[in-house]
Amino acid sequence: MQREQQPVGQIVCYALVLLVAYLVSTTTAPLQILGYRIDLIGCVPAAVALMEGPYLGMAFGIAAGIACDMGLTGIEGLFPMYYMLFGAAAGIFADRFLRRIFPSMFLLAVASVLGLAVFRLLGFVILQIRFDLLLYAQRVCGQAMITALLSPLVYLPVRQAWKRFH
Repeated sequence: MQREQQPVGQIVCYALVLLVAYLVSTTTAPLQILGYRIDLIGCVPAAVALMEGPYLGMAFGIAAGIACDMGLTGIEGLFPMYYMLFGAAAGIFADRFLRRIFPSMFLLAVASVLGLAVFRLLGFVILQIRFDLLLYAQRVCGQAMITALLSPLVYLPVRQAWKRFH
C-alpha cells in the first residue's frame, strides 16, 4: 500500500502553528490565566494527529518535544519521547474512534496534559522527591482546564490547513 505525499504547504502551516504555540508557551514572562501557565505546545501533536493520523502526529510530537526541551527546563530528551509516543497514540486512537471535530480535540488536549502530568509524577516517584500530591493534582486539573479551553487556538488553524489541502 502506497502512502500519498503530504503537500509541503500543509506541513509548513502546521509548523507555523507549532511556532506560535511555542512562542505563547515559552515567553520570558509566562502568560497565565487564573494562576495557571498557558501551555499550548501539547495541543499541536494532538491536532495534527487528529487530522492526519499517527505518522504525522508522531513527527509533530517529536518537533513539539524538541520545542519543549528548548523552552522549558527538564531532563533533555524526555519531552520528545513523550510527545512522540503521545502523537502516535493519539493518531491511532483518533483514526479508530474519533471524528475530526472540536470535541475530539478537546479530549486529546486534556489527554496530553494528563499524560504529561503522569509522566512527571513518575519522575517524582523515581527520584523520590517529596511533594504535595493534592497540590500537584490541583495544578494538573487547572492546567488541563486552561489548555482545553484554549485548544481552539491550535485546532482551528490546523483544521483550516487540513481542509485547504484535502
